[in-house]
Amino acid sequence: MLIDTHSHTYLCKHAQLVYPEAFLHVAKQMGFTHFVFCDHNPFPGDKYDLIHRMTLDELNLFNEMYEKQVRMSKEKDLPVPFKYLEVDWQPFDNQASIDFVNAYLADFDCVLGSLHFNSEQEKAFMESASVDEYLALFQAQWLAAVDSSLFQIMTHFDFFSFYNKKIYELIKTESGLKQIEDFVIQTVLKTENKNFLLEINTSAYKNGPEFKTFPTKRVISELFKQGVKFCVGSDSHFIKQVGQQFKSVFESLIEIGVTDLYYVEKKTIKSYKLADAMKLYKAIDMQEVARIQEEFKLK
Repeated sequence: MLIDTHSHTYLCKHAQLVYPEAFLHVAKQMGFTHFVFCDHNPFPGDKYDLIHRMTLDELNLFNEMYEKQVRMSKEKDLPVPFKYLEVDWQPFDNQASIDFVNAYLADFDCVLGSLHFNSEQEKAFMESASVDEYLALFQAQWLAAVDSSLFQIMTHFDFFSFYNKKIYELIKTESGLKQIEDFVIQTVLKTENKNFLLEINTSAYKNGPEFKTFPTKRVISELFKQGVKFCVGSDSHFIKQVGQQFKSVFESLIEIGVTDLYYVEKKTIKSYKLADAMKLYKAIDMQEVARIQEEFKLK
């Protein structure tokens, strides 16, 4: 088995304007047996960070698009799609996130939890707060999200470092990176709920080689020793990003001693063998990606 547990569609307004089937064709050529049909969640009223997400009405379209993906998978022997949704945990309005998940996502395979700090109130806090103030709030809210038991996967632990300019600069230094790594380790180990997956998000590579993935190899190694389970997701918004850097991540995980990776189906955490995934994974020629992009561009 080989699965990419995090992707997006054009509905999020900052992804490639191609039909979702394009992602499945790229994934197939890279050896993926399964893929995740996913996007950012809307909120009732369509006032929260609308530039990064579909409207609530478009959630029906998302569901219809997923059903089409399932049909295409069977008809064209493409990777099997699961239905996931990435839901923002609102740090200043937890109830909005809780209500959305409970009202709309009963039939989804998985709910991914994320903390983006994208609303005006959240960005204002992030810009004005000291590093210590920001980390304290982030930790409290991340733990609240995990311990709500709404989320089977907690996504990209890179955002808190990369969107906060103070922390972005801090982790460029050796001592600063260690401080943030220690913070991540301590935060994850404080959770009361242990039944969740921590995502290794390979999209951090696009932000420069100094970031690689976040969690970093040291963080992954320490958390693995404590029994934390991991999934690997590309967070692909463009088809060329499907499975990006998976080979490098797999090699690092093998060095650490990881033998199993995880995914979620029907809200149940399941495992597959890393060695099997490594054998299946193949690079794809960018000319072929360009051909698929042209074939499936939105009309």
